[in-house]
Amino acid sequence: MVVVDEEIERDWLAGMTEQREIANIKMNVVTTMLTDQDASLDTVSKLYRDVEEKARQFDATFLAMSDALGLEHPLIDEALAIEEMWSIMSVSVASRLGVMRAVSPIELANEENDAEQPGHAANHWIT
Repeated sequence: MVVVDEEIERDWLAGMTEQREIANIKMNVVTTMLTDQDASLDTVSKLYRDVEEKARQFDATFLAMSDALGLEHPLIDEALAIEEMWSIMSVSVASRLGVMRAVSPIELANEENDAEQPGHAANHWIT
């Protein structure tokens, strides 16, 4: 077990408290945005990039904290909970983007239209 100076421990505790607040605020934004049926693709794309950036920043903080405190320190559990929040946000926004970017299904044209298209055999014309 790593022996940690109390002041360093207090600093990391304050840092995790701040990180939890940031994650909670962003979770509210994500929840609101994902329930907004009128949200544009551009807006949701920007949200995704922001969530990913914040998650990367948190990962760097988490690594520094685990190096300083050791993986057995109680604050690691808090950090893992925050990391899970970022993962949930990332997957949720990415899923919404996937739905928004979905391409219309490919449909086969009917035989009458196929026969009228020069160079296309019936049942092989894809619209």
